[in-house]
Parts: sequence; structure tokens; C-alpha cells
Amino acid sequence: MKVCPTHALQPAGLQAGIEGMFTPVLTPRIGACEEQCNLCGQVCPTGAIRNLPLEEKKYAIMGNATIERNRCIAWE
Repeated sequence: MKVCPTHALQPAGLQAGIEGMFTPVLTPRIGACEEQCNLCGQVCPTGAIRNLPLEEKKYAIMGNATIERNRCIAWE
């Protein structure tokens, strides 16, 4: 997590359970994942963060947002 230049990787707390404590969690509100950086994948000891070449990382999808219309005020 220390290699992340924007500090986007933060240690998980209890939300990850006892086994997951202190594992890296991407926290976009703290920092963005830099497109030209793949240091986390290079140093991840378990391989949970894939070591993507920068060219391939451009096309990687980290998550998809979905709108739950029944819970969204804008859709009421």
C-alpha cells in the first residue's frame, strides 16, 4: 500500500473480516488510481492485485456502477 503514489490503496478494517484486516482496499475518495502506475501489481505478495502492463491496464475495468432506481431519489 505504501507504493501507491495517490494513497488510493488503504488498509481494510473490520469490514473485510478478521482475515481481511489490513489487506489493500481501493479508496477513490482518498486518491485516484493513476493510469500510468502499476506499482501495486508489481509488489502484491499474493497476486491478488494483478501485475498488468500499463498498455493493458488502460482497458481494465475495476468496477461498474449500477443505479438502483427504487432507492434513488433522482428516479422517483
